[in-house]
Amino acid sequence: MRISKRLKTLAEQVQPGRVVVDVGTDHAYLPIYLILKGISPRVIGVEINPGPLRSAQQQVEVVGLTHQIEIRFGDGLGGIQPGEAQVAVVAGMGGNTICDLLEASPKVLARLHRLILQPMGAMRRVREWLWQHGWQIVHEDLVKEDQIFYSIIIAEPSRQEKEKGAADRYKSSTSGEKFSEVELEIGPLLLRAQHPLLSEYLHGQIAHKEKITAQLQQSHDPAAVAKLKEYTGQIKELKGLVFSLERKQKLE
Repeated sequence: MRISKRLKTLAEQVQPGRVVVDVGTDHAYLPIYLILKGISPRVIGVEINPGPLRSAQQQVEVVGLTHQIEIRFGDGLGGIQPGEAQVAVVAGMGGNTICDLLEASPKVLARLHRLILQPMGAMRRVREWLWQHGWQIVHEDLVKEDQIFYSIIIAEPSRQEKEKGAADRYKSSTSGEKFSEVELEIGPLLLRAQHPLLSEYLHGQIAHKEKITAQLQQSHDPAAVAKLKEYTGQIKELKGLVFSLERKQKLE
């Protein structure tokens, strides 16, 4: 079965033999792939939208995997019981939505061994939420597909005490190192690993923010002026990250 590069990268982060819940399963492509490749013995696909729900059920029936894949109507992790799955995949949703879904099901979350997240924005908030709720980010990846970049965050329960207080919210749960807002938005582990796509991704982020600053410069509204100052600082930091990254690459 052929699936998108994004979904394949998500599937590669599932440990073999684990039961998976795929939140927002859409057409059930990921559950079907996980079963056909022998990665998971059982997958639960959760979908809240009636159209994709019916489509997912039909796809599973067509490939004859109803004994290993169960498609359920539900909202987030509320579609399963605590302990039913060890790995949760939550992909293709806004970062704020992902945080809300995780926070809404603490009992289910407490029994999970791994989170595989692919936010469509608000990456900084997702990383902060994970650290503040006792989850350690163990891996990050970048995927480029159809000219779009996708950030993937892998987290596991942290053995260390949860972070407390605003002063510590940028602390890494693994090293005690503190990160800026820009570094948290891009991904500390991506920066540390010097991901092959990172330079191109950073250039794209700079171009995007420069377009926004060009628009903000046309306004004299105090809120726009404050936002312009914020974005100008972020662009400067991003350019510094690019310079440092490309300099290291030239020296290697």
